Amino acid sequence: RTSSSPLVHLSSIGGGGGGGSGSGGAHPTAQQSMFSDTGQGAGGDDDLPPPVNLTVQNRSRSLLSYTHEGLAAAMASASSSSSSPAAAGALGGTAGASCGSPPGMALQLTTSSSASAIIGASREQKLRPATTGLAFDSLMLKHVCACGDNANHPEHSGRLQSIWARLLGTGLAIRCDKLRSRKATQEELQTVHTEGHALLFGTSQLNRQKVDTSRVSFVRLACGGVGVDLDTTWNEHHTAAAARMAAGCVIDLSYKVARGENRNGFAVVRPPGHHAEADAAMGFCFFNSIALAARLLRHRMPHEMRRILIVDWDVHHGNGTQQAFYDDASVLYLSVHRHDDGNFFPGTGGPAECGVGTGLGYNVNVAWSGGVNPPLGDAEYLAAFRTVVMPIARDFAPDIVLVSAGFDAAVGHPAPLGGYVVSPACFGHLTRELMQLANGKIVLALEGGYDLPAICDSAEECVRALLGESTSSIAPSELARPPCQAAVETLQKTIAIQVSHWPCVKRLAHTVGLSALQAHSSEREESDTVTAMAGLSMQPLKRTSDVSCEDSEEPMDQDESK
Repeated sequence: RTSSSPLVHLSSIGGGGGGGSGSGGAHPTAQQSMFSDTGQGAGGDDDLPPPVNLTVQNRSRSLLSYTHEGLAAAMASASSSSSSPAAAGALGGTAGASCGSPPGMALQLTTSSSASAIIGASREQKLRPATTGLAFDSLMLKHVCACGDNANHPEHSGRLQSIWARLLGTGLAIRCDKLRSRKATQEELQTVHTEGHALLFGTSQLNRQKVDTSRVSFVRLACGGVGVDLDTTWNEHHTAAAARMAAGCVIDLSYKVARGENRNGFAVVRPPGHHAEADAAMGFCFFNSIALAARLLRHRMPHEMRRILIVDWDVHHGNGTQQAFYDDASVLYLSVHRHDDGNFFPGTGGPAECGVGTGLGYNVNVAWSGGVNPPLGDAEYLAAFRTVVMPIARDFAPDIVLVSAGFDAAVGHPAPLGGYVVSPACFGHLTRELMQLANGKIVLALEGGYDLPAICDSAEECVRALLGESTSSIAPSELARPPCQAAVETLQKTIAIQVSHWPCVKRLAHTVGLSALQAHSSEREESDTVTAMAGLSMQPLKRTSDVSCEDSEEPMDQDESK
């Protein structure tokens, strides 16, 4: 908070639109569309941001401008390098840029279905084998700053519009099962968050009068809107409902995968959640959707879901998720993020943060340091998964894998928002790696990621992987490139800390400095050596008497020949 952003009392924030009022936990009626606005108190379709312009001409690699010092210049640089003259205007609008969907294709956010059609679809689903589940609801698009200008806010509705348009345009969405969305209930929210936090950010202004709000002061943003902080915008009419909808989608999709109704799933949701702590909203996040899903799976399916793995590959550390399970041995939190010795937001997630009490050893941080010179990419993330993430995950043997799938480590993000250059193909590969665990029970939930083409490409690769379809190949140059020295040092430090908790990381510790191709060749040679040694140990030894006879025959033959 700065002097230019005065604090605003809660009572001065708009009228009682109550986006989150009412019961909010009920499923929509049969007459409601699977993708319709299901939350009470939400406005009509006129309140929705206009559809994304889905023409290819509006593709852009630039990012929206941002209010933080230093980021505006980075944004301007990114915008000026865009190949599209109209890119800045397209991104500065309310909907954001398109992501390569077929030209002229209209964005389909809502449809209407009859009760009989939904019942028929339900019967058809029972006859079909389980497939990938997909969660999305247009209610989450209504969480927008009162200023109405997306150029001021990287986390905006165009992120979801663009990803959803991509999944529709590529035909991937129709090959998935669509989740019937709902908002998380107050009871569900309070399994991770305090009652005060759940009521403050999950109900209407009228209901918030029951809460002591003296500890919370909203910020007047430079754009004229209101926020919880300089990053996290607040819309009095719609934010509560959107945040509860995001949580409800992730909770229900995880439950369906855990029960085997879906093979796996992807939740296209916002606002994100992994920064939300028990009693604090921050970093665009209000409710920690992934943490809520994990906690409720443990409560509802204690015998089937004994061990839950949360993998967080967002470029920012998930401080809220770590906090939720720091003393819990049943949930392993494993994060790969930019840390820079605590100088990158949120500053938590150092390699020595391993958990406490019974949870000691069940919190693993691969905390990259060294800045973005050079920027980390596929080679570093492949090395991290090969030497740390997958060995520990296999030893843990989870019953389900939940992924905080932020794409802000993807190429296209300026340094203040990420600065790394991980390819969409790499995210698809990491998804396939994690699908080897828990009999394939895996749920990805969107977290961060603000470059629209990058997040669309990355989401598409991940959904293709979940569907079992072919994905793009990682560039040969990245497969042949060894990780940079800063990354090697990070991995060595992580292994040195975690080896007392997970001895399995010792086996590949000597390969942290190898490229993916070199490591594969090394592992193959080791495997061949082990196989050869095993073969030698299985060969029957000749009897001593046989050897003696054979040896004695030669002199006898020689004597006879004389």
